[in-house]
Amino acid sequence: MLEAEKGKVDAVTVSTPDHVHAFASIAAMRASMSVYCQKPLTHGIWEARAMTKVASQTGVVTQMGNQAHAGQHMRRMVELVRSGIIGDVTEVHCWTNRPIWPQGMAAFPAGEEAPKHINWDLWLGPAPQHDYNEKIMPFNWRGYWDFGTGALGDMACHVMDMAYWSLELGSPTSVSAEHGGATEVSPPVWATITYEFPARDKRPPVKFVWYDGNMDAVFDEKTWKLVSKDNPNSPPKQPNQPPKDITEGQPIDEGKGYGTIMIGSRGKLWMPARQGQLDGQTFLHPRRGEVCRAVHPAGPGTQSPQRVLRRRQGGRSQDGAERHPPVRTFHRNGSARQSRDSRRQKDRVGCRQSEMCERSRSGSVHQTAVPCRLGSQGRSLSG
Repeated sequence: MLEAEKGKVDAVTVSTPDHVHAFASIAAMRASMSVYCQKPLTHGIWEARAMTKVASQTGVVTQMGNQAHAGQHMRRMVELVRSGIIGDVTEVHCWTNRPIWPQGMAAFPAGEEAPKHINWDLWLGPAPQHDYNEKIMPFNWRGYWDFGTGALGDMACHVMDMAYWSLELGSPTSVSAEHGGATEVSPPVWATITYEFPARDKRPPVKFVWYDGNMDAVFDEKTWKLVSKDNPNSPPKQPNQPPKDITEGQPIDEGKGYGTIMIGSRGKLWMPARQGQLDGQTFLHPRRGEVCRAVHPAGPGTQSPQRVLRRRQGGRSQDGAERHPPVRTFHRNGSARQSRDSRRQKDRVGCRQSEMCERSRSGSVHQTAVPCRLGSQGRSLSG
């Protein structure tokens, strides 16, 4: 097909299961077509190296699709971190509720006849030969090593992206992992993976911890589902997440199933929200109990992206406008307090990022809207 369309097609987008990404992308690049390949870029390391080599040889335009990476909320969080608002970051914790598909099986399901509308051989592509079964396709292929990359490969590119990008981490010096339920056929039902990254220029080393799955999950062959080892009739209920001394008693992810906590010398940055939701990321200044909540647009006609810096107490800002306490407040004893809804926050005081950072240190500004580009204390993102 690519040969027949050569000269007629400018670019190809690859949105197949993981095991086909590299082969489809390389074929398109060799046909002089630019490629937009969805994450994860490849199914294995050697494929990534092969794609890089072919892209260099052909000179076509290439990009990996990673949804939130191109969104304003992600870029603004990167700006916030690079501005130094939480100081030198030394630790990051990311988690996901994946896998939400079966994992931990010791063997492939018995073969079935493929429906007439499915070309199973075409779907298999470069993967080892296996018989069709609806327990594999169309969704659960993620839980098989021959087709997918498990919870880490499926979600880390999203959840770890903001911290990795903002800190410019590069390659780790060591990686260690704990897990449960992994087999030769399938990834684990839970995993905790610790990456150690070296210092960069004047920035300190970073410990980066990834959590996925549920600690009580086991694979049930009868239902072909993950169930709780304590109650086979119930789904798993013990999510693998950061310990309480990291979360400080806060709701772990506001029910969204994933999140990030960055720990800096001046405070913590919490990023639990989906793109488009208004009660999003939370910033803690541990010495003053200040909170910064990131607000980003849900679509046309919604609030503009901004950072709102305010103290825990009510009162008035410098322009005399009424201040409202944050929706969720970190207390120094680790407990949480519910306050007024963020929709009642009507006062917005604009200033540059550098001014916000300086005033946040002194506690002189109680509520501040921050523009997209950084001031003198940080770098602007170029696109």
